[in-house]
Amino acid sequence: MTRRRAPPRRKYAAYLAPPRWQARRRAWLRRYNGSHGSEPVCVVCGTPWTLDDDLHHASYANLGHEPDEDLIPMDRDCHEALHQILD
Repeated sequence: MTRRRAPPRRKYAAYLAPPRWQARRRAWLRRYNGSHGSEPVCVVCGTPWTLDDDLHHASYANLGHEPDEDLIPMDRDCHEALHQILD
């Protein structure tokens, strides 16, 4: 990870820690199922997405107030691989 990305990553990690993020993920899943009429899948590999997987932030500009469109379903392995590339 670059020095430039370290402070935002610490803020992001703190945001993900509380139960509020888990509630946000469950709300995202309910709205996704309601609007798409199907369960989400990882956008990279197509495996079914569950609450044990990750939601990738397309933008960190609205962290804490992100619209559903900023959250992208990814399985854990694909999400980690993406961040290895980005870092």
